[in-house]
Amino acid sequence: MMKKVFMLVATGLMIFAFAAGAAFAGEAENLVNKAIDAASEGRLDDAEELLQEALQLKPTLAEAHYNLGVVLESKGEFDQALWEYQEALKFKDNMPEIHNSLGNLYWKMGKLSEAEKAFKKSIEVDESFSLGWSNLGRLLLAERKPQEALSYLQKAALLAPESPQNHYYLGEAQKALGDYESAIAQYNKALELRPDYTNAKVALAFAYSRMGMVDKGTEVFKEAIAKEPDNPKLLYNFGIMLFSNRQYNAAAEAFAKAGELDPTSVETWNNLSQTYLRLQSYQRALDAAQKAVEVDSQSYRAYNSLGFALIGVDRYEEAMEAFEKALALEPNFPDSHFGKGVVFLLMGNRAGAAKEVEILKILNKGMATKLEGLMGQ
Repeated sequence: MMKKVFMLVATGLMIFAFAAGAAFAGEAENLVNKAIDAASEGRLDDAEELLQEALQLKPTLAEAHYNLGVVLESKGEFDQALWEYQEALKFKDNMPEIHNSLGNLYWKMGKLSEAEKAFKKSIEVDESFSLGWSNLGRLLLAERKPQEALSYLQKAALLAPESPQNHYYLGEAQKALGDYESAIAQYNKALELRPDYTNAKVALAFAYSRMGMVDKGTEVFKEAIAKEPDNPKLLYNFGIMLFSNRQYNAAAEAFAKAGELDPTSVETWNNLSQTYLRLQSYQRALDAAQKAVEVDSQSYRAYNSLGFALIGVDRYEEAMEAFEKALALEPNFPDSHFGKGVVFLLMGNRAGAAKEVEILKILNKGMATKLEGLMGQ
């Protein structure tokens, strides 16, 4: 009799389910199977206790160490989980799932070079192990290495063509390399397999937009929003696409709806403020920026937006304070140095503006030139 084993391991981007261990005959092995059942029901403490009992009976049981690592990782106990995965490999180093789980954990811990080695080991052990190819590609993609990621993600999609995630991430690599037509094909394939795949819908819309097919991108977003009208992520990303195409009125509407649905998103309020600034609707820009600061008082971008909105309503001293707060949080943010320069000019302090020009010559020459131009007016 075979007992199917499913353990969930989060990578931070998505969740993978690992299948299938053999039926265990002895008492220790039976305890492992009971622990797996407990974990699948969300009873992690019970699962941990059962696995510890199994290891007392059979300390060399790799499956017990591996599943205990999964349980501990799920509980956020990363150092202990790492030890258990390493112990599992001492007794069974030919299981690609263990190497893959180790790679996922290293990724969570920010140890990217170790994660890459573990993923490579998983496909060295078993070249048909699609998760290893996929995770290695995704890791390289996260490290902004799309050319290196591409071949691994192509292999993952070839080995597991039924996985919508494999097609989505292959599309992401192709998009990063500027191959939007191929990316669109992969996003559409992902959506054929999983019609409710929100990330694929968003990516498809942006790919159309990058190709100059803004109407098609808008159509994708509108269809998605019609099905999920209460999804703030969709509305937020729709706003980003509209803003990037200078459709500011429509972008403001999308951001405002997203803010209503998720008032805790500092990015939404900040982008709404920036949009109103483009529309020269300064009081609305100010209201949105104030909400951004209320949500996150450590956001330098929120204070920067607040500063420009305050310039718009002629409150220059408060604007200067806002830019100073932004620069206290991020001293090298060029936008806030530019904002300070503008305020100095509005307050008649050309020496102060000239100082900001010198700083901008180091941080952003284009902004330095723009501020110099304002000084010459």
